[in-house]
Order: sequence, then C-alpha cells, then structure tokens
Amino acid sequence: MRRGTTPTITVSVDADITDMSIHLAFKCGSRLIVKQGDDLTVEAVEGGTEITTTLTQQDTLAMRSGGDADVQIRAVKQDGDVAIATTIGKLPVKRILEEGFIND
Repeated sequence: MRRGTTPTITVSVDADITDMSIHLAFKCGSRLIVKQGDDLTVEAVEGGTEITTTLTQQDTLAMRSGGDADVQIRAVKQDGDVAIATTIGKLPVKRILEEGFIND
C-alpha cells in the first residue's frame, strides 16, 4: 500500500467467523489503527471468511514508508466464551513524493 492513498484491504481466514465481533488491526511503528463494525465487510466464502476494509488517507499517512505494517484479526463470540487471533501478517508501506492530505 502507498502512504496517502485509500486502499481497500481484504484479509482471509480459514474459519467461519461471520458470527463473531471482528477487529482488524494495522500497526506501523507506534501507530495502531483498528477497524471494526461498520468499517468492515465480512463475507463467508468457501473454506473461511473474507474481511474487507478501506483505509483513509489519514490512516496511511500515519504509517512510515519503507517498512511494513503488521496486520492481525482478532474476533470474539458475542457471549465472550470464544476469542481468536490470527498470526500477524505484513503489508509493505510504500513511499510517496508529495506529503500530506489531498482534498481536491
């Protein structure tokens, strides 16, 4: 992903977690961004679940270029009896030439 853009990120897990409360977290340096609820599209697919979200310009500008953003899904059943966490994945953060938010 490039800083200052609004990428749509899709993450897959090999379990049906459509009935769980899901948090999709991105961490780059000390910056933690968590998407949940209406920020996510959750879809059952063959063999598991796909979770999709769109990051904002502010989200990606807060990440430092040249490194990786860590990505992890955590989910819990509504009654709290079952909670899961995926292994942490990596997403490269690419640089841009012009810094800052673009609004027109």
